[in-house]
Amino acid sequence: MRTEESMKTKELIAKCLWKTDEFGTANLNELKIYSEVATDNDKEEFLEILKQV
Repeated sequence: MRTEESMKTKELIAKCLWKTDEFGTANLNELKIYSEVATDNDKEEFLEILKQV
């Protein structure tokens, strides 16, 4: 269910995960999270999961 509250929560979480432009819009191609532990395949899989949410 997409309520106003759930959409606002998604927007707030997106700002924590993704780099944003000057207007606060998340750029789904620039993740803020960086890991030296995960392999490149793991990182790609993680990105795909985040983009689907």
